[in-house]
Amino acid sequence: MNRRAFASAMLVTGTFALVPDARRVACARNTATPEPVAKPSRTLLSVELGELPPPPAFLRLVRIVLQPGAAVPMHSHPGPEIGVIEHGVVTVETAAAVAVATASGERVVIPESGATFDLASGDQVVYPAGTAFGFRNDGDRPAAILTVVILPAGAGRPPGSEWVNGAPGADAMSGVSSVILGDAAAPGWPAAPFTLQLDAIVLEPGDSLPGWPGPVLIAVDKGQVGFTLLGGEFQLSGNGKEPEARSGEGQEQLVPAGAAVFFPGGMNDVPRDAQQGSATVIRLGVSSTGAAAAGPAATPWAGIAQSVTPAGGEFSGAGAAVTSDDGVRLREEPSTGADVVAELPGGTAIVVIGEAVEAEGFAWFPVALADDASVTGYIAAPGLAAAP
Repeated sequence: MNRRAFASAMLVTGTFALVPDARRVACARNTATPEPVAKPSRTLLSVELGELPPPPAFLRLVRIVLQPGAAVPMHSHPGPEIGVIEHGVVTVETAAAVAVATASGERVVIPESGATFDLASGDQVVYPAGTAFGFRNDGDRPAAILTVVILPAGAGRPPGSEWVNGAPGADAMSGVSSVILGDAAAPGWPAAPFTLQLDAIVLEPGDSLPGWPGPVLIAVDKGQVGFTLLGGEFQLSGNGKEPEARSGEGQEQLVPAGAAVFFPGGMNDVPRDAQQGSATVIRLGVSSTGAAAAGPAATPWAGIAQSVTPAGGEFSGAGAAVTSDDGVRLREEPSTGADVVAELPGGTAIVVIGEAVEAEGFAWFPVALADDASVTGYIAAPGLAAAP
């Protein structure tokens, strides 16, 4: 099968199409790729997906840099991964079908048996859920990838990644660095099919930050971005911190470089005064296909829209429970911003001591530790699973 054939594909994630930014899959590696330079606002990628992991789901934006000779071994995720090459040339190996949009506008379906191929600056790729893949830098200059990963967050969820040949050794990924630009816990999605879009937006003093009609993550690369919440909630992440839900209508908020803000229900245009100075942000937006062109959300800074699938985990509150994964946080109140009572390992026995409380798009269960009833607090449903 000609991997350069124009096509669309029905894959694990459903029917999808890629809308390229207008650049080139490389036939041969260009080891003389120039270093990246500043560019004006532009769409980095736009992908249509037939389905996403059911909410609640984790949404992560990460920049992966590979030094010459560095590699990431074959692995897979239980949700889709979408990437665009920022600079350099990356050699990709897949074990199953993936789709590529080249920088020149060509669409390529890699055969079901997989292949090894090169991606150059501006090329985009979609790895469906469960697809094994790995990548490396065979060039003589660093290469960088902007990657979006969407993972299930409900109780009983599978591991976030699995290595094909077992966990790599300590030096297996020498020369690979990852910077998490933003994290979010999405309590719901708009109606399918979905458009996922990644934009680099350069803001001069006084420029407004453009709105988005669905869940949107704003990662501040340079400068700072301020806003005032008019309704709903938002999440802050970045600088090594997990997503933290916040509210506070009418209060001015400031997001510095290295941090990110997530609005589960979308956002309107955000005016910025000249005192905020210049800024560069990366905007990751999810919307119902076609909605992105229709303008911002109807309600400024709204929470979850009515069309969004309600949140909820697999744990119903009946019967004995255990923590679903390592690092589950027991909090004093039903909020990701509440103080942490304890950080629990996976499989910790839990006793549910009351009715669930709905907050921040999650069902929070009041619980006590089975072996120490004096330790109590709240755990969100994604952190709980039925006891075996």
